[in-house]
Amino acid sequence: MDGVYTPLAVMRRSPHTGRLRLAAAAPDTTVQDIRQRTGFELESEPEPERIEPPSREELQLLRGLVKDKMTGIYPRFAKEELGNG
Repeated sequence: MDGVYTPLAVMRRSPHTGRLRLAAAAPDTTVQDIRQRTGFELESEPEPERIEPPSREELQLLRGLVKDKMTGIYPRFAKEELGNG
């Protein structure tokens, strides 16, 4: 497993504890925001690496082909996180 990717963060397994650890955070998202929405204790550095915002082409792909494929499996996620584009 390379990691767990969410709209807020990337989490990877810690080689020391085996628990998920915050590897990177979305722009304008705090560690506190991520911890509150995660639902479990999350290890992290005080200032994790930042995820680059998606390019225009990546957004088009996410809001088009990816959203279409995900709508049948995760309709709420597709609507709420991938937008109306």
